[in-house]
Amino acid sequence: MNVDLDTAKEGLAVLQQYGGQAAAAAGSLLAGLASPFQLFEGGWGLNLLFFGVLGLLAYSLVVLAPRQ
Repeated sequence: MNVDLDTAKEGLAVLQQYGGQAAAAAGSLLAGLASPFQLFEGGWGLNLLFFGVLGLLAYSLVVLAPRQ
């Protein structure tokens, strides 16, 4: 199988362009799906802390409280 080097480079350049566009689309999709859960500006740390505490509160009310 003989493949011309210039043809292979052109094909890889197009493939790289499509890969970059797919990565950008996936990043936009992820940001769009996660944006409703971003309550606090300035990063994910405070948001994760808030939802972690909220999860522990829900666990204590739903699972632990009926046992008492």
